[in-house]
Amino acid sequence: MKIFVLPAYGVGGTSWRQRWNKGLIPGVNEEQPSSDTVSIICSRDQPENPFQKLRRYGARAVLGFDFLQAWRNRAGILNADVVWAQTESQTFAVLLLLKLLRPQRRPKTIGQAIRLIDRWDRLPALRRMLARWLLKQLDILTVHSVLNREAARVLFPALRVEQVRFGIRADEMSPARETCKGKTLTVLAIGSDEDCDWKTLCEAAKSLPHIRFLLASHTHAAHLAAKQAHNVELVRARDDDSLVKLYDQSDMVIVPFLPDKQTSGLTIIQEALIRGVPVIAPDCGGLSDYFDDRCLISFPPQKPEALVSAIRTIQTDPLAAQVRTEHGQQRMRDCINAEAGAGQLVSLSRELTGLSDPMPVLPDQPTVIVGIATSGRAAILKALLSDIGSQTVRPAAVVVCYRNPADIDGISPDLLPGIRLVLLQGSRGLPAQRNVILDHSDNGDIVLFFDDDFFPQADYIEAIIRTFRQDSHILGMTGNVLADGAQGPGYSVEYARDRLEQVLPDPAAGITDAFNTYGCNMAFRLDAIRRLDLRFDEKLPLYAWYEDIDFSRRLLPHGRIVRADAAAGVHLGSKSGKTSGVRLGYSQIANPVYMARKGTYPWERALRSAGRHTLINLVRSFHPESWIDRRGRRNGNWRAWRDLVLGRLDPERINCI
Repeated sequence: MKIFVLPAYGVGGTSWRQRWNKGLIPGVNEEQPSSDTVSIICSRDQPENPFQKLRRYGARAVLGFDFLQAWRNRAGILNADVVWAQTESQTFAVLLLLKLLRPQRRPKTIGQAIRLIDRWDRLPALRRMLARWLLKQLDILTVHSVLNREAARVLFPALRVEQVRFGIRADEMSPARETCKGKTLTVLAIGSDEDCDWKTLCEAAKSLPHIRFLLASHTHAAHLAAKQAHNVELVRARDDDSLVKLYDQSDMVIVPFLPDKQTSGLTIIQEALIRGVPVIAPDCGGLSDYFDDRCLISFPPQKPEALVSAIRTIQTDPLAAQVRTEHGQQRMRDCINAEAGAGQLVSLSRELTGLSDPMPVLPDQPTVIVGIATSGRAAILKALLSDIGSQTVRPAAVVVCYRNPADIDGISPDLLPGIRLVLLQGSRGLPAQRNVILDHSDNGDIVLFFDDDFFPQADYIEAIIRTFRQDSHILGMTGNVLADGAQGPGYSVEYARDRLEQVLPDPAAGITDAFNTYGCNMAFRLDAIRRLDLRFDEKLPLYAWYEDIDFSRRLLPHGRIVRADAAAGVHLGSKSGKTSGVRLGYSQIANPVYMARKGTYPWERALRSAGRHTLINLVRSFHPESWIDRRGRRNGNWRAWRDLVLGRLDPERINCI
């Protein structure tokens, strides 16, 4: 599953990393996590000259959101399975972009509201109308606060609204400190939001003249309020190091905010807890849903006398404050952290893209359909069908898709007594033939694809059924290739049968998660294929280099793809029926690049694969193997690289070669 994250301008992947490396981003921050099944890509910030910045700001002033930031990242947005927009500004920008472009394949959208709900009544009528119009196409609106969730569900009854708790990285914490040991207490208050309540803080400071108050803010409101009390000092946290020093020299941290519904000050609370400092926060904005009175001291907002009481509580009983900090830290480890928040978003994304829960358990005797796409190997196919009839668990049907009548010379139902044999003539090309097989597998539970030169061990089907029933999350599997003739001159049918006789079945053999299935032997749950409406991509024509990777990688985000060692076989790697060397060489470059562009193959692997095959074909073309057209592959590679440079690289161009 490919997820594209659109934060505000200046917080894109490259800009964020550059500023972080320079220590210019105060606080505990992290990049978006990815995994083998989830690829998370952050937007990029285009460098701006003064005119471009003015144009972006002008559009934002008119629309109320940063549309140009989304427009500049439209390629990433349109190529994603799911788009995460981190604020309402980015949410509306993405939704307008999709309205204007109307892509044939529209990504799912998860938008986040930070201040939208609090400010809704103050928005001009036209802005509210535009917002409602755009939100009609949003899949899920997320909020941090439980209060905002309930308010949003009232405002937008037709829209799905979910709370996703906000958290920062919590894997490294300083021990909770017993504070208030020095002669002079230092109280730290941090914030640059417009909702900071500096007036209440400075009123409280007047009542505590012997306590030093540090206001870390660059706002004009903080500057004016600080003038009202002689023991209040304005400070600046210019980078991460200076912020950490402020936390470490403080006896307690106050989060001074006016009443709202949006969990204002939550980042400050979590940063203070990570540094082991006691926290005082207003009882508003749904903060108690994150941290209750066991984790910090709360006070009624805009009540200076209540804030004074809270400060004195920590001053008189620092050990109790230390215990509260420890509870807050444990709360962060358990569920209020960046990993938990990202996990919620990933779960919602999985749900939107199709399969969020395990598939039902397969029946004890599932219906297995063997599918074989064949071309120019009638004699080998005849031997294979005979062996399939000897499986310890027999399939319900064998569906053979061929291109020319000569491909099935000598093939008859007598080869598979008691098994339904279906012979279908299909279009030229492996993906097209396999799609024909899928179209005729409606009543099956498992479809098992064999190359027409793959010979399975006698218990192969029994082993794949056992594997699928072991874990309902397993949606696809590939077997254990004992010998692969594709890596050399190839093997004979007699060699395959002799090799399989030497190997004893091992039902206890393990399974391991795989990056993809191997096309010569791969099985899939048909209910998952139907639910996701998966098809082999016929833009990968003829021999269809990497079509097996493309298909299984599209299934992988919704479950597991595994290799089952108990399902063993031998791949002859027959050289008959193959496409020309030039065409195959072109596909070795064009297909990985095409798959990377559409998101089913990581760019790193695609470029590495294309580069590796180009180098191998170039080097070995001087002394080629007798069974490989190295010079043809080399020429095909160079044609593809040229087309890539000219901007016309396309897998289907091999039909013209």
